[in-house]
Amino acid sequence: GNIARWVKKEGDKVSPGEVLCEVETDKATVEMECMEEGYLAKIVCGDGTKEIKVGERLLP
Repeated sequence: GNIARWVKKEGDKVSPGEVLCEVETDKATVEMECMEEGYLAKIVCGDGTKEIKVGERLLP
């Protein structure tokens, strides 16, 4: 898939259920949701990153 866009930015406070980013596949655009409360410390794969593999880390 490809990173369509990040909804949150580095330093943002995040809570479970909040959308972090949108990932585009060949069949759909999927919203990736936060699983735990905290802060988004670092984005590893930025907007427009292409060909993210299954299991690849988006965050450290």
